[in-house]
Amino acid sequence: MKYLYLEVIGRREYRGHRPGTRFVTNVDPALERGIARGNVRVIAEVDAGVKAGTYGLPPDWPRSAADAANTEAPKGASFVSEGGKK
Repeated sequence: MKYLYLEVIGRREYRGHRPGTRFVTNVDPALERGIARGNVRVIAEVDAGVKAGTYGLPPDWPRSAADAANTEAPKGASFVSEGGKK
């Protein structure tokens, strides 16, 4: 999904953003009209996609489903004790 990084120009607020404010939003017909009127200017296009290889799991997470099945929660990790019986 593509977003635009914008700056409000002029003397009036634009969709609750004061003049000089910069914000990120998705493109819609009303925004296109605001750009055409000169209420806001595009600073940059922002691609919200995730590129392969730029993400991963935290180091303490199991590496596979098999590893996850073979782990138990640490003692005291649950409020439910003795199978939920008191």
